[in-house]
Amino acid sequence: MIRRAIEQYHALLERDERATQEMAERIEDQLRRRDLKFGKEFVRISLRPHFVSPAQMHDLRRACSVLVGSFAKVERLALQDPAVMSRLGFEGEERELVRVEHGFPGSAIFSRLDCFFARRGFRFVEFNVDSPAGGAYLDDLQRILLAEPLVQEFSGSYRLGAHNSRERILAALLRCYELWGGQDKPRIAIVDWHGVSTVSEFELLREYFEAAGFPAVICDPRELELREGRLHAAGLPVDIIYKRVVVTELLAKRDEVAALIEAARRNLICMVNPFRGKIVNVKALFDILTHERYRSQFTTRERAVIKDHIPWTRRVEEARTYYRGSKIDLPAFIRRNRSHLVLKPNDDYGGKGIYLGWECTDEQWESAVKVAMSACYVVQERVPVAEELFPIWDNGLRFVPYRYDTDPYFFGGEMAGCLARLSLSSLLNVTAGGAFVPTFEIRKIAGRRRKR
Repeated sequence: MIRRAIEQYHALLERDERATQEMAERIEDQLRRRDLKFGKEFVRISLRPHFVSPAQMHDLRRACSVLVGSFAKVERLALQDPAVMSRLGFEGEERELVRVEHGFPGSAIFSRLDCFFARRGFRFVEFNVDSPAGGAYLDDLQRILLAEPLVQEFSGSYRLGAHNSRERILAALLRCYELWGGQDKPRIAIVDWHGVSTVSEFELLREYFEAAGFPAVICDPRELELREGRLHAAGLPVDIIYKRVVVTELLAKRDEVAALIEAARRNLICMVNPFRGKIVNVKALFDILTHERYRSQFTTRERAVIKDHIPWTRRVEEARTYYRGSKIDLPAFIRRNRSHLVLKPNDDYGGKGIYLGWECTDEQWESAVKVAMSACYVVQERVPVAEELFPIWDNGLRFVPYRYDTDPYFFGGEMAGCLARLSLSSLLNVTAGGAFVPTFEIRKIAGRRRKR
């Protein structure tokens, strides 16, 4: 079905090049009108959304529902077992910070899984909990495309399932506030550094919160002040911190952000996500999930989903472990098998510090292994990356073979919409220069039977 739908959509684009050019111009105009930027550049988007079938979406939801429970188990295990906390890479003040109680159940309130579909199902490579971006962008990209006449014509054959991320984000914030003990109408502070790449998304969220009747401010964590037991932003007390700033970066400037850290330690503020969410944000989460040492912690069903959808992952260290049932010396194994391994820093984002073994020379890989052995890294088995033709307008209609992923978002712990990131390289990351489009679950609309 998906292949036929793509062919039909592309045929509509090719039918009238002038109309397609006008579509591209309207989309570009809407991106500018809505100031949809990532950093200094306007968001890059294809003329076609990414499509998934109902069967694919059903399997994705089922796997995610199981894995979210497995992630929560790892969090509880880390809080109980110092060895697990160390294996996840937490030491010193950071270890203390993730133990801070935050006043409501759960910690991964807002999160995103990075997922790659291939011919034989799909696999997840990372779980992003420490400030995942993109939800508000996803809403507007959906609206822009759904307003297009060509997309509406296509919708006569296929029903497109859309989501409202901003509504779910606000609902999750208010629910956490209620469980935390808040009673009055809250004032919300969206907190991250001035000048970050996603500032235009913060504006979209602030506008939505205020239109819904909840005062909101965008604030740098260094501007927060603690006065008489209340945290203040822009001179006024705030009740909810929508934390978009990364924990590691906060600790690097701990003296400048002391008010926020102290308010969280004393549970004076409802902060979402709380610091504790970082436990399952690190890449070594997948080491715990796939390591033989922790197999007994998971149910039979969880182990089956982990086996099918989580790639083999290990903390890089001098150790002997197992790979596909065989015992290996880990450093030697990494050195010999660069063609199907990737090295990732345990706690970083934006594609920084990643080494793709199949794109390295032997010398480059050896250098990468030395870096990984001396820092906190994980090694992960290579996951196949799907490739598909996506249309763009570049002085004419072009169909570009982009590699892509399909990343489901979770708001309030429940799976919502999906974002697809497109790239010409093996590294799919908007920070590293990729583009993104909304993902629609599509359903074929049955044709009406003619009356005899």
